[in-house]
Amino acid sequence: GGDKTLKLWDAETGECIATLPLSGGTMSAAHHPHRASVACGDAGGSVYLVDLVGITLGPLVVTAVDLGYGPGVRCAVCLKRYSLQESRLGRELDCPGRACHARLRVNPFIAERRVPG
Repeated sequence: GGDKTLKLWDAETGECIATLPLSGGTMSAAHHPHRASVACGDAGGSVYLVDLVGITLGPLVVTAVDLGYGPGVRCAVCLKRYSLQESRLGRELDCPGRACHARLRVNPFIAERRVPG
């Protein structure tokens, strides 16, 4: 913010849980989509890479797509695409990728796949 800090807020409670002093006002910030880390830049041209130690991220939310033969999802971490039984909609599951340990929360609906034409 303009007070030369980067603040981390708890989205559920609205409580500020950490403050990082910066040399200039914050110009930009980006949170990694599946790791507890943040990159931000300040008005002085400095770039900060912050590992959020002790922060546990919840499951990644994914949306199933109609593949024409049933629903399918893609893991946001390993990018593996796989078929999904409709009974798994709205539930949490582990990515079936062998080296991937991502926890996924599947939305309770299926997005319609649009065929160009």
